[in-house]
Amino acid sequence: MYCTINGQPFRPSSSILIEVLIEWGATPPYAVAVNQKFIQRQALTTQALHAGDCIDLLSPIQGG
Repeated sequence: MYCTINGQPFRPSSSILIEVLIEWGATPPYAVAVNQKFIQRQALTTQALHAGDCIDLLSPIQGG
């Protein structure tokens, strides 16, 4: 299965979102959207991915 994370093609070894994020190397805090739909933090462990899904991983930044 292939998906896209932040515009980069990726072939994860799992189809569970949290496992894919860990494999990608994501470190909290972050927000996640799959196919432009934000996923609640408690759903990360149960959200299944499908081939071709587009994952956007957003980290907070400081500004002022």
